[in-house]
Amino acid sequence: MQISGLSAPARTASNSHLIGRPVGRPRVKLDGEQLVALREGGRLSWRAIAKQLGVGVTTVRRAYQETKRLGAAAQNLEDCRPAEGSSQGEGS
Repeated sequence: MQISGLSAPARTASNSHLIGRPVGRPRVKLDGEQLVALREGGRLSWRAIAKQLGVGVTTVRRAYQETKRLGAAAQNLEDCRPAEGSSQGEGS
């Protein structure tokens, strides 16, 4: 079937995002702790880390920044929690 120069499967594939299917290339999963250790402990360049892990430089930098951001967010949550044994919320 031919409509407006597209075959039926091509039209269906282009609408996949409308039904919740992921679009594009799948993300590479990297160990954030390993990235932080390589970058800060070994003082390796982004290029050296990328070569060692077999991924692109931008992938390494993005994963590192995401790990640092999530680590900072977790630290902020810890700072907001009341200390054990504190008397907040109790009537005096």
